[in-house]
Amino acid sequence: MTKLWLFCACLCLVGSAYAGESTPLRLDDAIKLALENSPAIKGAEAEYGAAFGERHQASSLLNPVVGFEAENFNGNGIYNSTNNSEWTIGLSQTVEIGGKRPARIQAADNGLQIAQYGKSIAALDLIRSVKLAFANVVAIQEEAVITQEQAILARDVYKSVDKRVSAAAEPLVQRNKAKILLANAELISEQTKRQRNISLKMLGLLMGGKTINSVSTERFYELVKPEMSTNIQKSLQNSVDYKQKSAGISQAKSILHLERANSIPNPTFNIGVRDFRATNNQALVVGISLPLPVFNLNQGNIEKSRQLVVKADADRQKSLLIGQTNIAEHNQSLQNAYLTALKIKSVILPEAQEAFVQARRGYNAGKFAYLEVLDAQRTLADTRLTYIRTLRDFHIQKAEIERLLAHEFETREIK
Repeated sequence: MTKLWLFCACLCLVGSAYAGESTPLRLDDAIKLALENSPAIKGAEAEYGAAFGERHQASSLLNPVVGFEAENFNGNGIYNSTNNSEWTIGLSQTVEIGGKRPARIQAADNGLQIAQYGKSIAALDLIRSVKLAFANVVAIQEEAVITQEQAILARDVYKSVDKRVSAAAEPLVQRNKAKILLANAELISEQTKRQRNISLKMLGLLMGGKTINSVSTERFYELVKPEMSTNIQKSLQNSVDYKQKSAGISQAKSILHLERANSIPNPTFNIGVRDFRATNNQALVVGISLPLPVFNLNQGNIEKSRQLVVKADADRQKSLLIGQTNIAEHNQSLQNAYLTALKIKSVILPEAQEAFVQARRGYNAGKFAYLEVLDAQRTLADTRLTYIRTLRDFHIQKAEIERLLAHEFETREIK
């Protein structure tokens, strides 16, 4: 039974590295690789580039129009040729009035700001996804260690029981039980390994399809008491998501101002030179034209823009309410995970380890049957699994809260 106790002793170690792996991927490195290779970031940058182009276009002036006009030729009598014709070369320029250009520029500026926030949001969403996937990988990786240890122990127990049954020291039913225990342990171990491989691939996809063999557990077992925000609403109002919604309201108001300005007709000024072919004289021609706002007062677009302002404000209020609800829920879950993990770490896990040690000593002294040792070992393994899953929930809830309250400057620091 010496080999049995050697494997059992391994079960008392929490957070051991997965066998056969080297240079585990750290969380910071995973985030960096994801930011460098994610198509979501490239898409957000392209959207910002499009907004920049729109801003450049918004400041452009209207192009002048050059025109040529010929009169009094190829007619009757003295106008049967071009000798008495009149040629006019002119330039027309429509001038925007009513504040159209400043309103258009302001709307484009707001759009550029929205796109800038969008870049931050895309990065923050990606960082959250990496943190969630990373926590899941670490948890499953650690579970794989435990279930593998369980399978090895069950195999050693089966060999030991088989020898005892063959020597008539144990009834035949005990070998059957040990065989069933081994089959279940191996099945669970294989399932966990497959889950681990799948979770590693999912994490790699977030980093642009990178191949990952293992991840680091250096920060997974850090258990720091969470600090609850005293003013959730104010914290959310400082978040990048809220700022983007506010920029959306400003843009909607600028567009409303633009549509109101569009209801004011733009005058067109003309200036040219007229050439009188009959006398070889020239004269200036000037003029002005102004559309009459009779049939189209742009009222439909004005009303549409007015309602979009209302909608933008409602969307911001809605996002704030949803954010407050989400923060409250995640805070509660984070607190529960912290307290549960703390109790397991400080009370339940040491007691389970002690129970296992006592059962082993009792078995060596002939006081306990091996099933009692296995039961203590199974309790210890289940406690470790619960501890790992609780830590995973702790990190997931923490990542969710960090994302909801994230500021734009935090994203820049990560890059």
